[in-house]
Amino acid sequence: MNISQKQTQRNRIVLLLWSLLFIKCFTLEYLVVRYNVPINSIVYVWSLSLLMAGVATIIYLQRKVDKLNKPLSRLQLHQCVWALTVTSIIILSAISLATEWMSELRILPTHAILLGASYVIQGILLKQLPHIISGFGWWIGAKVIFQVNAPNDLLAFAASVLLFATLPILAKYIHSWQSVRRHLKI
Repeated sequence: MNISQKQTQRNRIVLLLWSLLFIKCFTLEYLVVRYNVPINSIVYVWSLSLLMAGVATIIYLQRKVDKLNKPLSRLQLHQCVWALTVTSIIILSAISLATEWMSELRILPTHAILLGASYVIQGILLKQLPHIISGFGWWIGAKVIFQVNAPNDLLAFAASVLLFATLPILAKYIHSWQSVRRHLKI
């Protein structure tokens, strides 16, 4: 397996971790809101999960980068698009938590639109149709999320993460694993 394939495999594992984490968090947030559970979900659902996953990601990626002996000094354009998207989502989420400004706009459909745009741009840049399809899926998900009422929008967003992020990552991972197994049998 060459360096590029190892990086791709590593990225899939990290993306899978994060997509599953967001499915869990949005589902738990739905349950907290739906059943009026008297906890601070920002602390007990979101902060702890994001902190632990962030630390795990940093440690995992650092160990993998050290093993590759390759500096990560040059970002590709699609990586810059994703960095901008994640930064935008974090800023919009912080503004939404701090003010009522985003309540009129509905933050989750906005996130879905941004994610869809990033998938489409990545698909175009890398010439990979599955990313473009995921992007359009996110846009359809944004329409659905916008039409459902709170707290059901949390479940709709979790379902979008599952359908348009987690399942495509799993499909690529399984395909890659099967390909390796096929080559090992030869």
